[in-house]
Amino acid sequence: MYSRPHPTADTRNHRPARRHLLGWLALVLAWLSFSSTPARAGTTNIDWPDFDGVLAADCDIIDVKIEPNAVSQAAVEFVLKTGPAIGWYKGIQISDNNGNLHLLASKGPSSTDVTSLPAGWVVGGFLRFEKARILGVHTGVYDLTDLKPLTKGSRVTFTWVQDECRGISVGYYPTKSTIPTWLVPGETRRVTVAVTNFSQAWLVDRRYEFFDKGPGHFGVTPLPLAKTVHFMADYSFEITITAPKTPGTYTLDLGLHQRGGYAATVKRQQIAVQDTEPKLPAPPPPPKLIMVPDVLGMSAADAGTAIIDAGLQIIAVDANPLNPNKTVIAQSPLPGEMIQERGAVWLLYELDTAAAVGFADISITNCSRNAYIVYKFDGDVWKEQGPLASQLGDANVCPKQGSKPFEGSLDDGAPNLYVVVDPQLCKDPSNVRCRVYEWAGWGDSNGPTFLEELR
Repeated sequence: MYSRPHPTADTRNHRPARRHLLGWLALVLAWLSFSSTPARAGTTNIDWPDFDGVLAADCDIIDVKIEPNAVSQAAVEFVLKTGPAIGWYKGIQISDNNGNLHLLASKGPSSTDVTSLPAGWVVGGFLRFEKARILGVHTGVYDLTDLKPLTKGSRVTFTWVQDECRGISVGYYPTKSTIPTWLVPGETRRVTVAVTNFSQAWLVDRRYEFFDKGPGHFGVTPLPLAKTVHFMADYSFEITITAPKTPGTYTLDLGLHQRGGYAATVKRQQIAVQDTEPKLPAPPPPPKLIMVPDVLGMSAADAGTAIIDAGLQIIAVDANPLNPNKTVIAQSPLPGEMIQERGAVWLLYELDTAAAVGFADISITNCSRNAYIVYKFDGDVWKEQGPLASQLGDANVCPKQGSKPFEGSLDDGAPNLYVVVDPQLCKDPSNVRCRVYEWAGWGDSNGPTFLEELR
């Protein structure tokens, strides 16, 4: 019970300091009232069933246990406990039916405070739950006014286990979901969904449960979490779904939440409810594959005709698009490769009137971190031309000092085909899956060097 101390000579001598302190506190409270986070305008009324979930006003979770006939029939005992994660002040102001105040206060994590009241003082009073807010100000948050369950001789224990809003983020693996795409009207099915926790640990004492966020067409009963799930840990849950009796297409929207708190979607799927299995649409026909024609050395007109007639498209690199006198000196993909119909073939043109209509040699700089192997096609087989070590230096400088690119001479007056293979993928140059780069160019001993940089 609170009482006001009588002023003494000591307290009177310090009144100016107290007035200064009270004035400072008034300024702070005024600042809080105009800050970007509004101050709470009163408390939130709660009832006993509200303790079953998250107290929505401030994301608190408080466990409640009432033990009848635990103490003398002349008293009611009140206990406040705090969980190991509760570090800031928590308290319960007990206002009895005589207007007296009694305080239960926490002393840090995992603390306990106990007080008893005469049994006749309880009903008609109320409990105010308070916590430390900005600048540590003890602020009332919730009021519990119905104390009728606290009968003579009972002990009520409030355990404060959460005092902050916890984020919920989930990811699911569709391959581990057994939710069907269709059900017969009224059919019941047991389904499993696997999830991975990408947020704070889901603690088993924090009211986590899986439930149907939607209209509830499938009669899903909320399923509490069976164990704590830590960050990046997997968890599988099973629920029973029952299809509506009326045919139609319904959405099952499974979510995870702290009961009464924010919910995140785990798995959303439409389910057709009908008497027979729905017919699946016919799969699209497989893409038609076309062999890339060899157009190296052809005129621009002839190369274009060959590419279009094969059912492919052209991407041309041409500095003089209006001049028809051009020759193809490089192409990609390589001649003979199979690509999808309407696929693109990259062509490099050069004017016939230019000094060179091809390239004398090729130089490849390796600015990746992997070591490669270069191959050249000799008309029958792919022949290894040599290794291509990484030329990437510190701070991603490329080429690093002292490194050398691959350099190869082209056969004059003929097409030349090169591929670069990553041996970590595979070592067969004829297998396109092994290649990180491929090039086809026309050889001209009077031409320039073709330069390429691999990243």
